[in-house]
Amino acid sequence: MTIFDNTASAEYASDNEFDCQLRISVTMSGISSNRTSIDEMPRIPSVSASILLWRSLWGSRVWIASTTGVVAIAAVIYSLLTPPLYEATVTATAADDLSHSVGGLSSIASQLGVDGLVGLELPNPPLTEALTVLKSRALTEHFLKKYNVLPELYPYRWDADKKQWKPPSALTRFMRGLQGLPQGDGSPSIWDAVKKMDRVLKVDVDRKNEIVLVSVDWTDPAIAAKWANEIVHDTDEVLRQRTLTETGRSIAFLEAQAAQASLSELRQSIYSVATQELRRSMLANVRANFALKVLDPAVPPEERSWPRRTLLVVVATIFGFFLGCLIALARTYIEDISIQARVR
Repeated sequence: MTIFDNTASAEYASDNEFDCQLRISVTMSGISSNRTSIDEMPRIPSVSASILLWRSLWGSRVWIASTTGVVAIAAVIYSLLTPPLYEATVTATAADDLSHSVGGLSSIASQLGVDGLVGLELPNPPLTEALTVLKSRALTEHFLKKYNVLPELYPYRWDADKKQWKPPSALTRFMRGLQGLPQGDGSPSIWDAVKKMDRVLKVDVDRKNEIVLVSVDWTDPAIAAKWANEIVHDTDEVLRQRTLTETGRSIAFLEAQAAQASLSELRQSIYSVATQELRRSMLANVRANFALKVLDPAVPPEERSWPRRTLLVVVATIFGFFLGCLIALARTYIEDISIQARVR
């Protein structure tokens, strides 16, 4: 390498070093000038989140009002088109406890060396037994068949002029074919009728005061009162027949034991308990309200229980307002995200 080449290389290196220093100085001066310009810009006052929220909602006031109005109008239409329901209620209480002879029967059994009263059904507390029967499926099926309730329970499927069930529709036949069920004559099954009756019938219990409220909700107030009274009556009849069967078996058992008893005291105790069983049997035969004493029978109500139009419209309006606010905030949030995406 020659001396000329070394000198040229040294000059080139010094030139590059000078360019780098120049670029750094220019960049630092630019940053300093930008920082000065940013510091000189006017400050934007901070806005609280509540004010921003209010501005967002106020900007969407038309949307919120429209949503509230649509929901309120829908509630009004629903309340006007829904068939009204009327609630008829029977107030009843448990009759006098006629099962006090069970203690005497147990005492006699222990004296005779019998561990249990075989073949003798001991009655439950009256209220518990009455509620068990009242809510049972067997009673509902008995009620449906005894009073021929199915045409009234399914009026849209019953032809009142021809006194027969309407033939099933094509859609019903298709669905039953898919499920592998027989087509039938269009009459509802007892299984479906019991499930629907469970939705119609409501039983409330105040165990502290031993009060039972049996209510029926139906579109016809006269039918609602009729069904409520008949259900309570049938419950009482089932318990009456059960008591007659139990007392008959109890008396037969006591008579057999009295014939075998050798002690006069034991025989006297058996006759005493038998007298109590005869009293239960007599009351079951002559008392009008045997197990359930009706305090207030059901009467056809004049006011509907559903729909409560005023309450329904007020609740729907409030719901529509909050729904409109939620949708408005969601729209604002989505718009902000789209704006930020375009800026980037």
